[in-house]
Amino acid sequence: MHKGFVFTMDAIVASFIVIFALGIIIVLTTTTSNLPFDKLQLDSIGNDFLAVLERNGTFISYIGKSQDFVSNDMQSNQYPLLPVQYCANTTIKVYKWQTGSFGSGPETTYNVVRTDCAPTYERTRVKRMDAAFGSAQFLLIEMELWLK
Repeated sequence: MHKGFVFTMDAIVASFIVIFALGIIIVLTTTTSNLPFDKLQLDSIGNDFLAVLERNGTFISYIGKSQDFVSNDMQSNQYPLLPVQYCANTTIKVYKWQTGSFGSGPETTYNVVRTDCAPTYERTRVKRMDAAFGSAQFLLIEMELWLK
């Protein structure tokens, strides 16, 4: 009787270990990857994208333009620079220097969302500033990025 009890307990413990291991394997293979590097990569791509557009004068060229012009230019010329799996929402606020301050708020605001993108809860936000010294204006560019 004693030998049968030990073998039964051994089999039960082994069964629990196997079930536990299978559970861990199933959980690890079915969850999506939320590594900290995912957000870091989004931040890096967003900063690089905004830096390129700042350096080539794209943002300064938008001062005084219509929302339609900015949207069309971003959709056709700028957003294609991003990888296809990246979605973006870019807000450009133009402030003008007036009598010792930048006023109470932005003079103009442009907002452009990349087409064919649905917003998700996992986003990263990057910001950049640009200045047009000749016209005493500066721009605050804010970009939200997420994966499709």
